[in-house]
Amino acid sequence: MNLFRWGLSNDLTEKTLYTSVDEYQKLGVISKDLKADDVKALIWSPLDIE
Repeated sequence: MNLFRWGLSNDLTEKTLYTSVDEYQKLGVISKDLKADDVKALIWSPLDIE
């Protein structure tokens, strides 16, 4: 099956999530007590179709 890649790669998405969590913590939007890995596990599951 041919898959068309219209979105972002899993690697880029993961890096962006870590950056976003860090920035949101600095801004006080989310608690600094939360670990980026825990937040990532709650909101994202890679599709593994690369």
